[in-house]
Amino acid sequence: MSIAGPIMVAFLMLGALLRYAQKRSLKRSSALDEFGGEDEEGAEAGESSLRRIHPDFMALLEQVALPRMAANPGWDRLDGAYGVPGQPIAQFAHGDGVYAINGESRMEALVAIHSWMLEHPDEDPLMIAPMRKGVGRLTIRPEVGWPNPKDIRVESV
Repeated sequence: MSIAGPIMVAFLMLGALLRYAQKRSLKRSSALDEFGGEDEEGAEAGESSLRRIHPDFMALLEQVALPRMAANPGWDRLDGAYGVPGQPIAQFAHGDGVYAINGESRMEALVAIHSWMLEHPDEDPLMIAPMRKGVGRLTIRPEVGWPNPKDIRVESV
């Protein structure tokens, strides 16, 4: 075997490595997280949703929940899982606090809340419901008309 063989293999490997590096740098420079928002400082897809605090619940629905629903129409839950505890998906400001929506939240409930919010732009679909030990939790207001308020899981942060 002549010296030309190993040199050709080295050039092919170098070319493949350069294409891979170029793809990675292009992907990072124009990265969007899986929900359509811009990644912050080159974060992995989805991480920025927990670092970013959306200004209100409507913004969270439009920037996180609705794009996730559109990308995964077969999912029942916001996280797509079945029978396992959910994790916080994204944060939003509400009143004087910051809350996170949990992956256990049902897609249908979020769509219904979004529709209600569009019809009632000046009203808040969430209220603080008393829970054990005097700690309140955000839940769907009865006026929204969703039959099971437990279908949306909102946690304080």
